[in-house]
Amino acid sequence: MLKSHFKIEFHSFEPFTNAVFPIPKMKSPVLNRFRPGLMALVLISAAIFGPQRGHLAAQENLKASVQFYIKAYGLSDPGANILIKRTYEIFDQVQRVADKRGYRVSGLKIVNNLSDPWTIALPDGHIILSVKAVEICYQGVERSRGDARMAFILGHELAHLANNDFWHMETFMALSGDQDPWSKRVKKILIGGTDESPASGGHRIALSKKREMEADDTGFVYAAIAGFSVETINDGRHHEENFFTYWMNQAHTQVDVSHPHPMERARLLQARLSRIKKKIDFFQFGVRLAHFGRYEDAVYFLQDFQKTFPSREVFNNLGYCYLKLGIKRMPSALAYEYWLPSVIDLSTRAERLVFREKGANIKLSDAARDSLRMSVSYFEKACFSDTMYVPSRLNLSVAYFYLGDIYKARAAVEEALKLEPDHTEAKGLRALIMYHEAPDVDMWPHAIKLLKDMSQRADVPPGILYNLAILLEKRKRSGEAQAVWERLVSAPETVPGLYEANVCRGAGAGARNCLPPKATADAPFPWRLPVKIGSDLLKDSHSRALLDKWNQTAYDWQNKMIRGHIYLSPNGSSALVVNDFVEMVVLRGRDLGTVEELTGRCGNPFAKIPVHEGEVWSYGPGWSVLIRDMKVHEVWVSE
Repeated sequence: MLKSHFKIEFHSFEPFTNAVFPIPKMKSPVLNRFRPGLMALVLISAAIFGPQRGHLAAQENLKASVQFYIKAYGLSDPGANILIKRTYEIFDQVQRVADKRGYRVSGLKIVNNLSDPWTIALPDGHIILSVKAVEICYQGVERSRGDARMAFILGHELAHLANNDFWHMETFMALSGDQDPWSKRVKKILIGGTDESPASGGHRIALSKKREMEADDTGFVYAAIAGFSVETINDGRHHEENFFTYWMNQAHTQVDVSHPHPMERARLLQARLSRIKKKIDFFQFGVRLAHFGRYEDAVYFLQDFQKTFPSREVFNNLGYCYLKLGIKRMPSALAYEYWLPSVIDLSTRAERLVFREKGANIKLSDAARDSLRMSVSYFEKACFSDTMYVPSRLNLSVAYFYLGDIYKARAAVEEALKLEPDHTEAKGLRALIMYHEAPDVDMWPHAIKLLKDMSQRADVPPGILYNLAILLEKRKRSGEAQAVWERLVSAPETVPGLYEANVCRGAGAGARNCLPPKATADAPFPWRLPVKIGSDLLKDSHSRALLDKWNQTAYDWQNKMIRGHIYLSPNGSSALVVNDFVEMVVLRGRDLGTVEELTGRCGNPFAKIPVHEGEVWSYGPGWSVLIRDMKVHEVWVSE
């Protein structure tokens, strides 16, 4: 229910042109005579008077109702126009990530106005869009760029809604002949009479420009977070043309006093894009810190990036860090019985997590429970931000299971499987959840059958085999279990150190060294670092002088208790400095070598972790490499 003091306002979205509302024939002959110039007066008067008065008039007027526009123009048919259908889909994506404070998003309605491009936001949360606006977005460009344009327009409108910003309609209604007292007063002022001091007019116009630029900025971020290629918005067909100029040219309109100049708006978006790109290093270092088990440090970097780009990946990875912190605070018997997937997005997949023994009487500490609840909060945000996002649903299922919310864990994994029915790890997770779901029902045979069926695949994830062997041992099927353990021994690089002892025991070797030797902690590091890990820049003048030549981004958290810089070299390599110490170095480039050269010098890695378009090979606690196309793509070295 809306609060009683909620202000009823109206905003007509005009990101690029002053011809949002085609001025209709007026009831007043005086106004009709000056109809061609009235649109500028609409905008000026709205800027001067709109934000302060007329809210109830807008509420009571038919033009504040979604039914008015449907009746006037008729709804477009998504089934008959693929672009209309696509626009509705884009709206669903963008409105999921939009700020919804103080208002309710009711939905989008696209109406059959074929001559004028405009969008209107109504006080009840509806957004009305003309078919002509859709056509202009997609005209002469590839689909992805048209999608980005439309996402930006809808994001702009949603940004106005978030701020209860509806200052255009009241003046429009006044000029179009409505007879409420506020309309009469505005009309009197516009045609010569005045009972209002114009002294604040300049301030109001400046305020309207500020609101438009803020909506541009926020709408751009909404569209980017929703996954659209926003960097293409300002790529005009000619070097001098940006999207704002293009829109005005298509609509045959000119710049009005209440809106920023198109070039100014284009520069704003470019500046926002630059800020996002500059902050990406915070996200990437946060992920790498998490990879090395430095979850508390990773949270600082991810939360800083969240302020600039609160996307599904950031929420998922923050949740992942808190999930891992919760596991660290658990008794080991609770944490490491099974081997299940948890996913940190875009750079690496973490070591598998585990479930507790069915019926085990082990309690979570308050610290562990608080961390798990925090992880649930972030995972739920990630799920809400993108209904098609699988990693956060798998992580959410694991977090719920640890908290004892077994039915919520089942619901989350079922959602993941609806999105990817063949996701093997999700199927394996569901099998274990089913085993634990009903204490008074023996679900062991069903869980075993599901895991056995999956184990027949040549590319079965090692965690599936591990959990199958564990469940077989629970029913004293030692012979069957041993055969499964032996399959894991045959692929030693897939078994993390936490699970090696169990694998060797189950395979009958009885010792940790049943697995072939891997890389050791003293394996030779085959590259030369530009600066030494752990170097104190207050004392190491050589390293400090080198880093001063690189691009740098500063950060400052916890009242300067945690401070430092991220340095980026011209060839793409980077360094993380915390409190004047070099904590991490990332090497990038084409001359890092091949997989064959790496294994020839350093041996096999401790672990091979699948990631997007490659694998991360871990060589002990100090360094890892990102492998793509049988070449070393990146090298991560940590303190």
